[in-house]
Amino acid sequence: MNYSFGKACEVKEKRTVQCTTLDALYGKSLNPPDFLSLDAQASEYEILEGAEKLLQSSILGIRAETEFIEIYKGQKTFDDLFRLLIEKGFLFVSVDNSYPHYYTESVDYIRGKGFLFSGDALFVKDFKNILSSRLSEHKKREMLYKLATISLCFSLYDYAYHILREIEERFPHDIPKERYELFCIDYGRAYKKIFKRNAPRQIIYGSVKESFSRSEKTVLSIKGRVEKNKMMFFYTDYLVMQKCKKESV
Repeated sequence: MNYSFGKACEVKEKRTVQCTTLDALYGKSLNPPDFLSLDAQASEYEILEGAEKLLQSSILGIRAETEFIEIYKGQKTFDDLFRLLIEKGFLFVSVDNSYPHYYTESVDYIRGKGFLFSGDALFVKDFKNILSSRLSEHKKREMLYKLATISLCFSLYDYAYHILREIEERFPHDIPKERYELFCIDYGRAYKKIFKRNAPRQIIYGSVKESFSRSEKTVLSIKGRVEKNKMMFFYTDYLVMQKCKKESV
C-alpha cells in the first residue's frame, strides 16, 4: 500500500443498523452452516461471539479476515480471535493472503519486508472434541465426514486421513451415501495404499538421519546398510566428506 491507511479510512458518516446473531438467525428453521467465511471489517470476533451454539454444534471450519494491529478503534485483533476459537475446540492452521504494513515515509522498491498487517486466518475443528462430545453417534459420524472434506479442500491431507481412520475404527460397518462421503472414502483408500508403501522407508530414513549427528562411527556403520537407497547413500557420503574436511583443517 503506497498510501496512509489512516487517511484513506477517515470517518465520513456514522449510521446505526439493526443486527442479529448467527445463533438467532439459524435457531429458527434454516439449515446451520458447516463452514464460515468472514470478511466484516474487524467485526469477525463479535460475529463469532454470537455463534456460540453453532460453534459447538455444526461449524467445522472458519476462514476469517483478521488484523494483527488495531486499525479500528477498540477492535479485536488476531490474538483475541485465536483465543476465542481455541477455547471453542478449534485448531489454528495458517494465515493466507497476508498484507504487510510499513512506515509512512518509505520507498516501495527498497523498503524490504514489512510487519504483518492483516490476512485470512484458517481454523478447523479438532476432531477429538467431536469424538468426546455428547452428540449422537450419527451426528458425530456426519461431522467427521464433513470435517474430512473441509480438510481436503484446504490441503490438510494428513489431518483428513487421520479423521477417516477414526471413522473406520468407530463405524466399521458404515456405508457412505453422500457424494462427499464417497469422495472421502476414495481418498482414504488411496492415501492408505501410499502410506503403507512409503511410511516404512520414511521412518528408516528419519532414524538414520537423526543418528548422523551423533558421531562419525555411527555414520560409517550405517553406510553399509543403506547403500541400496541412493538418496541415503549420497547423503551419508556427503556427511563423511564434510567430517574429513573439518578434520583436515
